Amino acid sequence: MSPDNSIKAFLEIDLCQRCNVETVILCVLMQANSPTAEDIRKIGVHITDLWDDYCDKVNLKERLWLSFEILQKCVESHFILNKWWAVKTKYQLEEIRIKDPKFAYLVDCSLSSLGDERHFKDLCTYVLDPIDGWMRDSWKA
Repeated sequence: MSPDNSIKAFLEIDLCQRCNVETVILCVLMQANSPTAEDIRKIGVHITDLWDDYCDKVNLKERLWLSFEILQKCVESHFILNKWWAVKTKYQLEEIRIKDPKFAYLVDCSLSSLGDERHFKDLCTYVLDPIDGWMRDSWKA
């Protein structure tokens, strides 16, 4: 059971037993923090589109610029998809290292080798795999 599911289960039990206001508020916040199917689809399409743009570019500066965009979008999406509370940008790496060491490793590799296609593809794949992978035909949907 994921941490979010165990928290949700606890809150539901607590709500049934004590019916207190704090529990009601926490239940609402847990639901509000969940991305919709459309949000998830947009994330997949956006990252896939950024990746395709990155692969199309030959100019090094343009590829570097897109690599920063990919990195930021992957981090932002990973927070959303895992239903983690948003933190200030300056704390994101620390939060990632605590909550998902594998993702932190991929981010570190990508930062250490800006412009290296392999590391960015691994990063994108890690974010996209749980939501059905690369979404190349989703603009038609």
